[in-house]
Amino acid sequence: MKKNYHSTNLHSFKEPEGIFNPGRPFQVIHRLSAHPAMVPMHYHQMLEIIIWNGAQGSGIFESGELDISKASVFVIHPGMPHGFRNLFHSKPVHVIQISLPAMLPVFDAEAFAKYAGVRIDALPVTSIVYEKELAAFNFLSEAAEKDPVERYRFLNAVLCVLYSAAEKSPNVIKTDPFLTRIISWTEHHAAESIRLSQAAAAAEMTEPSFCRKFKSKSGMTFGKYLTLIRLERAAKLLREGALVTDAAFGAGFNDTSYFIQIFKRNFGITPHCYARSRIQ
Repeated sequence: MKKNYHSTNLHSFKEPEGIFNPGRPFQVIHRLSAHPAMVPMHYHQMLEIIIWNGAQGSGIFESGELDISKASVFVIHPGMPHGFRNLFHSKPVHVIQISLPAMLPVFDAEAFAKYAGVRIDALPVTSIVYEKELAAFNFLSEAAEKDPVERYRFLNAVLCVLYSAAEKSPNVIKTDPFLTRIISWTEHHAAESIRLSQAAAAAEMTEPSFCRKFKSKSGMTFGKYLTLIRLERAAKLLREGALVTDAAFGAGFNDTSYFIQIFKRNFGITPHCYARSRIQ
């Protein structure tokens, strides 16, 4: 089976349109990264399962950081803010994105969860249950190209594993509306000239309170987060064939020299080299 490889810096903030349908309710992305990466806090509408395959780094959540090297699988429920720090992997990381709405005409995952006595938003990020049932996740990662009946068979097996883990985990990571609001606002305005006062106003907070809360929730300053968002956008533009200057200004940077410097610091190569060697 031919696999689709994407760079680590591709992340969806919303459920992609036209990808999911009842016959194909999930997609599998195999990510490669030649250099350590930092992924800013983000969230999306899909249920996401990440099979780390020996990767190293830290997962950033509202409750703190999780060591990626100590877990084979992360499960991210819809709407959960998360990011990654010092992410490095020499083997492909498998990301399974599942659309619960697309499944609905065939299978109601939330009703199934309710019947099992658990909630989708109560799924633990890591669990000993996931470690014991790693084979089920790996089977699902290879099932995207199988026929719909086979896809649902493997998907049902994985959902049973997830719900079993939720039953055994009393800890639920609750999402703070503050973080999801700021992530959405920044995603919408990232290409503009943003002042800290504007971000604080969007959160209806004073600047000092906003800075303290954002850093405590995301593990980084708002300025660092905004830079990473813009770098992701610039990298995407470069992969699509944009010139370096166009990618810089299109992502919200107003100084090409600074952009080249900060890009190399975060990606390990210059924008020119990145554009030439991008992974299709």
